[in-house]
Amino acid sequence: MGNSTQKFPLSGLADRALAARVHEVADGIVSAVREGYESLGATTYVRRCDRELEAVQFHLTSVYAKLGIHSRTELAATRAART
Repeated sequence: MGNSTQKFPLSGLADRALAARVHEVADGIVSAVREGYESLGATTYVRRCDRELEAVQFHLTSVYAKLGIHSRTELAATRAART
């Protein structure tokens, strides 16, 4: 499948600002969903999802450390530089 979208490089500052905004929006969505499920009495499932998310974050951090990188953005930039 071809890539039909253009890539527009962002400056480091703009990239960090965009990433921060994306995280802010995602955190808001996750919080709203979590509250919705808790209001339905699904606290067991909410806790399980929280634990699994923490496990994924832990493992990604470990992999990134082994690769000598610190974020998905840095991983993508490293990958793009190699292609």
